[in-house]
Amino acid sequence: MTTMLPSLSWAQFYGNGQGTAQPPIYNKARLPKAPSSIVPRLDQEPTNATFIMVGGGIGLPGGDLAKRYGLHGEANLGVMFKTKTNWLYALELGYMFGEDVKESTLGSLVTQDGAVIGNVGRYAVVSVQQRAIKLPILKVGKLFKTATPSWMDQQSSGPFVMVGAGFFQHQMAFNVTSELQFLQGTGSRGYDRMCNGLALVQQAGYMMTHRSRWYGAYIAVETMQGFTKSQRFDYDLRSVNDQSRLDLTFNLKLGLILPIFPASDNELLFD
Repeated sequence: MTTMLPSLSWAQFYGNGQGTAQPPIYNKARLPKAPSSIVPRLDQEPTNATFIMVGGGIGLPGGDLAKRYGLHGEANLGVMFKTKTNWLYALELGYMFGEDVKESTLGSLVTQDGAVIGNVGRYAVVSVQQRAIKLPILKVGKLFKTATPSWMDQQSSGPFVMVGAGFFQHQMAFNVTSELQFLQGTGSRGYDRMCNGLALVQQAGYMMTHRSRWYGAYIAVETMQGFTKSQRFDYDLRSVNDQSRLDLTFNLKLGLILPIFPASDNELLFD
């Protein structure tokens, strides 16, 4: 079978007489049209995912904790694993801090006008803060699928609830001048009112992951019940307080999410 090639004119083949070849002329209507914009689209099938979560919040104390401290702040670091069926498993560490300390433990060291006498009879500057840790808090929960905006990843966005348990410890921290050396380091143990014990946690919130699966955020409310006891001999009371405590917190938390999906689920498709 013989194939006929299109004939080219002398000018098209050899140029325009000035050493420049002429490009062939195509029918533009028959060429494929380039997309005006290329938007990555990720597979929306259910998938496992891991979330690194960094956040913070503010909280109010309740129960026995409210008799000793006031408003506190909190910083959190955690990792969460989501299954294809939207079950959530998380490990979280928390650090609480505050300036509102209602209970004085320095006793006879404080004069009638509220000053503290140092080692050599001079006034010493003492500031007392609240410090607390939650580690680790192990949580389990469920993510609920609901209608989400187009910019969210449908498989990893929505309301969630979680419950968990862990270890809770709180105590006073003293910042003192050099005139009060016995409150520095281990010397403060008889005054810091350290308490610790089992803690139960309940949390409800909303998490959102961007459609690109590069980042996300969350917001949640959390309650905690700490079943604690004193771990110190109190110098000012000259006794050990062995009564059980119920320490409560009510927190508002928010933070950022770094999602990690399996490599096969991050393959880019194009519309």
